[in-house]
Amino acid sequence: KLSLQTKKIIFNSIIKPHFDYCGSLLYFGNKTDINKLQVLQNKVMCTILNCGKYEPIINMLKYSKYME
Repeated sequence: KLSLQTKKIIFNSIIKPHFDYCGSLLYFGNKTDINKLQVLQNKVMCTILNCGKYEPIINMLKYSKYME
């Protein structure tokens, strides 16, 4: 029931920093771990943007400008 702007603020302040600043930890991770995080990030973006399950990620990135 939150507005898109509110969802973006929540994403930018709580969720995005985990993806942005944990990159150094992923250096030691395997490809499976990185893929799991990518799937999780895609699900979060899909939820925030109210997209369908099969919406191409490129469309979500263009629309959201990576939630900026």
